[in-house]
Amino acid sequence: MVDLSFAMRETFSFMTTDPIRNAWRIRIGQNIRRRREHKGITLTLAARRLGWSSAKLSRIENGGQACTLDDLGNLARVLACPPRSLIAGRA
Repeated sequence: MVDLSFAMRETFSFMTTDPIRNAWRIRIGQNIRRRREHKGITLTLAARRLGWSSAKLSRIENGGQACTLDDLGNLARVLACPPRSLIAGRA
């Protein structure tokens, strides 16, 4: 089992040189995109529901920007899933 505790504690708003943190940011972004597409929600609609720009959501999904715990909670609400699933990639 992978320890995700650092992902729950840390917030990064920029690309770091730490390959592990970058890999987690990319993985979480991929999980968010998969969940959004599975629900049939466009990037534009999801961003509007979140009160974000489409660019912000795109950066998060592409791993260019990390999301805060508040962001994860809001994404989970809009995507109707547990926040943990956006980190772990499971329902």
